[in-house]
Amino acid sequence: MTPTIRAAASLPIAMENQAAYASASTTPAGEMHAASGAPTQEKPWTVLVVAHDPQLKQQLVQAIAAMIEVGSVRGAHTLETGLVAIDGGMVDLLLADLDLPEDGGLTLIRHARRRLPGCKVLALASPATAETHLPTAIQTGALGWLQTQNPATQTAADVATQIRQLLATN
Repeated sequence: MTPTIRAAASLPIAMENQAAYASASTTPAGEMHAASGAPTQEKPWTVLVVAHDPQLKQQLVQAIAAMIEVGSVRGAHTLETGLVAIDGGMVDLLLADLDLPEDGGLTLIRHARRRLPGCKVLALASPATAETHLPTAIQTGALGWLQTQNPATQTAADVATQIRQLLATN
């Protein structure tokens, strides 16, 4: 079965983190891309997806690559490869899987917030993981989360819309 992704946008956001995200590279307020309705930007996003499930990672990479705002997207499946990618810089948006072994998703979020303060972070979580790790992920700097669960029913456009909505509300 292929995982599906669901957005959960009604989560509390730590106020101290919002100022850091306000400095993301966008053009003056009000400018919108005609095709997507998304805010236009000075430069395309560089996105890093770190997910332990290969199908989930591939689904996200394909969906994100189709977004008009994205210039490049990379996928990683371990904590180590995610940390190396963050250390290389050039990450505007990180999707970190909270289901990575040994709290790897939380480690990635912390590392990204320290190394790349302008990087926006979304957590990926199953419902069970969200219950235990999501509050910490939000406190650590995640703006929100995408819920992963089976079977896959969402299109790439649905995933892109959910990501845009989560980023727009933060």
